[in-house]
Amino acid sequence: MMDLFEAGLCRHKQDPDDQGHGFTGIALQGREGLRLWSKAGWTSTTRHDAAYLELPDGSKFVLVTFTTDHANERESFHRG
Repeated sequence: MMDLFEAGLCRHKQDPDDQGHGFTGIALQGREGLRLWSKAGWTSTTRHDAAYLELPDGSKFVLVTFTTDHANERESFHRG
């Protein structure tokens, strides 16, 4: 399953909603050595993402984000 959900942060894709760039991955761009696995989804009113992350120092964690009424706002996941 990890192979299916690995989101390449370095891969450049044309789709702005791909797992590595349209959800949690958008906030992680440029972070060297970070690995991301993500399963996202959205409807006409929601934008959600469940992400498993491994940091360069070996830390591992899960980050889940749920939104309502922000389906088309990619900035909901942006890096602040």
